Amino acid sequence: MTKKKLIKKFKKKKLFFSGFILFFLILGTLESYKKLYASNNNLSPNSEYLRKRDKDTFYIIGSGDVLSLTFTDDPIAKEQFRQELLVDGQGMITLKRLDKIYVAGLTIEELKNILADEYQKFVLKPNIKIDIIKYRPITIYIDGEVENPGSHVLPGMVQIDNLNYLDQDIIGMRKSDKKQVIFPKLIDALRKSGGLTIDADIRNIQVIRKNSISNGGGKISTKINLLRVLELEDTLQNIRILDGDMIRVNKGEQKALAQISKIVKSNINPKFIRVYVSGRVITPGPVNLSKTGTLIDAIDVAGGPKALKGPVNFIRYENDGNIIRRKIRYSRNSKPGSKNNPYLRNGDIIYVGKSGFNIATEVLSEVTSPFTGIVSTILFFESAF
Repeated sequence: MTKKKLIKKFKKKKLFFSGFILFFLILGTLESYKKLYASNNNLSPNSEYLRKRDKDTFYIIGSGDVLSLTFTDDPIAKEQFRQELLVDGQGMITLKRLDKIYVAGLTIEELKNILADEYQKFVLKPNIKIDIIKYRPITIYIDGEVENPGSHVLPGMVQIDNLNYLDQDIIGMRKSDKKQVIFPKLIDALRKSGGLTIDADIRNIQVIRKNSISNGGGKISTKINLLRVLELEDTLQNIRILDGDMIRVNKGEQKALAQISKIVKSNINPKFIRVYVSGRVITPGPVNLSKTGTLIDAIDVAGGPKALKGPVNFIRYENDGNIIRRKIRYSRNSKPGSKNNPYLRNGDIIYVGKSGFNIATEVLSEVTSPFTGIVSTILFFESAF
């Protein structure tokens, strides 16, 4: 086979493979487009959609909740036994005819069933309606790859006056109904903890909570893929957080660099971190960096290193109380995230050390300073007399 034929055959193969790759690139783009814009007429909502119930009906009553109780089928009992009840610090409420009873740890449904039995002595049709009109503050525990792990307190509900723009009242709407109630969710809890670290695996966040007595008690847990929430693929995974919940953010095998921008845009994390740079730099002190800032970025923001410098000392306080101390050889060519140019976290300390020449000069200055003083004194007296 001649050289020209070989070249021609090679060009044909190259053209074939190029077309093959181009075909799959176009196919992948079309699939993404279909995923984003396609609709399925077979998933049209039906009448069952109107009867959807809040998945948080397993809310467990606790101290600080305010309940509303009324009877629906008996007009006399409705007026006689209507009450608004505060669950006191001991987990108890005071009911007409029943006096003080303990309700902490029960769900609304469990309390309704118990009271229906108790009120049969006094009411012909004890069909009871119980609502929570004010939710207590919730205490949660967050562990793992967050900036500030530990116990955090969030409001149990936030009211927004979002219907006050109405000039006149709507028939059947009370003034209190003009306030929309918003409950704390997973993203709110992560924001409260200072945001996620760069090591967080946002596809694997575990939420553990108390189970209701009717369902066996104990604890139940679920796994959350926060990336699907941030990409608007499944916003239902941004679940409501309840009192006593434990949230664990696991550590990923790789840095979450590709996800950090989405996390920052969602306002889970602050846009900047603060680290401290001192030693042989032009302007030592605290510096602000982006969440993907590195050690070299911090030294650059501090004005860069001085001409004569030694090794860089890196100090980090871990969430578990341990302290990481490491000596790093400064090199502007170090890859971001490498051993000599690590990604930084809020509160990291960087000290650019002194060179051997700096140390020798300081030692010489310390040794000769007493003699310098004596010589200066002798010269003063000689010039004076």
